[in-house]
Amino acid sequence: MNTVRQRNRKTKTPARQSGRTPAVRAVTVRDTGPYSARNSSKGALIDEAGRVVSAMRQGHSVAEVRDDVLRGALLTQRSRENRERIWTSIHQRYLFPTTPWLTSALADACESGSRAQEFVSLLYLLYALRDRLTFDFVTKVLSTKDHQARPIVSRNDVLDLLKPRGIQAVAANARSDRQEKRRVELDDAIRELTDFDARLEQVSRQGFATAGLAKRLADEPLDRCCSLDGKRLHPTTTADLIAQESAYVPDINDGVRVNIAPLQNAGLLAADVLAKKDVDKAIADRANWRADERRWVREGKLPQPGWWREGEG
Repeated sequence: MNTVRQRNRKTKTPARQSGRTPAVRAVTVRDTGPYSARNSSKGALIDEAGRVVSAMRQGHSVAEVRDDVLRGALLTQRSRENRERIWTSIHQRYLFPTTPWLTSALADACESGSRAQEFVSLLYLLYALRDRLTFDFVTKVLSTKDHQARPIVSRNDVLDLLKPRGIQAVAANARSDRQEKRRVELDDAIRELTDFDARLEQVSRQGFATAGLAKRLADEPLDRCCSLDGKRLHPTTTADLIAQESAYVPDINDGVRVNIAPLQNAGLLAADVLAKKDVDKAIADRANWRADERRWVREGKLPQPGWWREGEG
């Protein structure tokens, strides 16, 4: 099996032989296949790709590097299944048998380390080129964001990109029975997901809201004890304090009963696990004991609220 450096040492073929111009074989790097979810997890795998490419720079063949990855000698992930998925992603994105010059370019760029700007830039370029959905997202969505440092991307940006490629793009009178059935199924699924998303958003803002919360907080002093975590600035108005205490911010110390109550209340669970009266009581209990703990801190009975990390007080 040839290594990166061995391939580079191969004698170049003369431009002309016997008066003939050799055929030029086009090599396509960019993915032109159907949209895929292959890039929806694992990210760019910068560190992992750096280790793989560094090993190849040292003269190891692709087969040897793959073996080292799978047996855990090169990557530190505990699960072999996870290491296999990572290898598949790296191989698909960055290692091309038909373009050894590209593998060589990666190896050269990695000489200064896996976080070198040249190496990371080349990884991200290939990350986009080797997946059609990612490429279209970058060129059709991100490119319209005026090169913002942290562009704001909404769910609708992605949906708008996907819509033209769906069954909706086929005229109604040109759809087969199978396509029409699939369209109905997808429409139902989209409506269900949209409803789920709306309820999830409602829970994130109002999950721990109770009927008596506003009254409970009406006379609460707006001081440092009202900070959400001891680091952030405390609310400066009662309305802000109510919004903060209404938001779904689960705490492992509150217990499963309290943390699961807002989800069940919004119908986000596959099946109810708490009685209705326990749902309302769990949410009300949380509001009461948080108010009590803030009061005890002010009275010097506690060093800090229990939901702050130790030492933040």
